[in-house]
Amino acid sequence: MLGDNLSLSEQRGGDGRLALVDVAGRVRCANEATLQIRERHEARTRRDGRAEVRGIDWVYQAWRAAGGERRLLFRYDGAHGAPLHLH
Repeated sequence: MLGDNLSLSEQRGGDGRLALVDVAGRVRCANEATLQIRERHEARTRRDGRAEVRGIDWVYQAWRAAGGERRLLFRYDGAHGAPLHLH
């Protein structure tokens, strides 16, 4: 890995409890590929007081620069509530 700009953001509900967690950014790989990540997680507090997060939306897309153009390597997503699938 050559670097990344991944970020994590949290959104809290009116009661101050964690409600959503988002992860987004890109990872640059040594083989000149780039992986773009976007994840959204729903958060809740369990009855025992522990936090629990559940993925509700995600996209993983990778490409490689070739001759000034992007060449898509793969795209996985969980669109429309479906299980993770390849495009």
